[in-house]
Amino acid sequence: GIPVAANVAMTGEITLRGLVLPVGGIKEKVLAARRAGIHTVLLPARNRKDYEDIPESARQDMTFHWLEHVGEATALALRETRTKLLASNIANAGTPHFKARDFDFTAALERARSDGGRAGTTHPRHIALGASGAADPGYRVPVNPALDGNTVELNVEQMEFAENTLGYMTSLQLLNGKISGLKRAIKGQ
Repeated sequence: GIPVAANVAMTGEITLRGLVLPVGGIKEKVLAARRAGIHTVLLPARNRKDYEDIPESARQDMTFHWLEHVGEATALALRETRTKLLASNIANAGTPHFKARDFDFTAALERARSDGGRAGTTHPRHIALGASGAADPGYRVPVNPALDGNTVELNVEQMEFAENTLGYMTSLQLLNGKISGLKRAIKGQ
C-alpha cells in the first residue's frame, strides 16, 4: 500500500467508486486525533459544516483537508511519501555507499487510480482491496557516480524535492479552492 505519516488521520465512508461520504461525530473524532498526536486530518467535504463545532484551539493546532474523492487523499499520500524519500536522499548526500531512491509520481498515481483508489490493509483481518505497490521506490541511476559509491546527486535531489513540494502545495491549494468555492455557492455569495 501507500505508507501514510503517523500524524495523519482520515475518516469518512468510501463508496466503491471512491467518493468520500459524510459521517457523524466529527468534533469527537478530531479531538481524539488531537489527543493522539495527529496534526493533519482528512475529512469528507460534505462534513465542512461540522468545522464550526471544532474548538478554536484544535482548529489552530491542526491542518484539515476536505476530500470529495479518495483519489485526492492518494495524491497527497504519494506526494508526502516522495517528499520523505527525497529528504532522506538529501540528508545522506555525504554518506558513503548510500543509494538514492525515488519513484515516478505520475506512474504511481496512475497505478493507485487504476486500482480505484482502494486502500491496502494494516491488519490480517482487514479485507485486501488493492493499491499495493503504488509507490514502490527504485534506485536512482546517477549521471556522475561518486567514487565512494554514493549515488546521491545533490543538485538533482534538490530540484526534485522542490518540484515535489510545489506539486504538494498546488494539490492542497486546489482542494482548498474547491471547498471555498462550494462554501461561497452554498452561502449565495
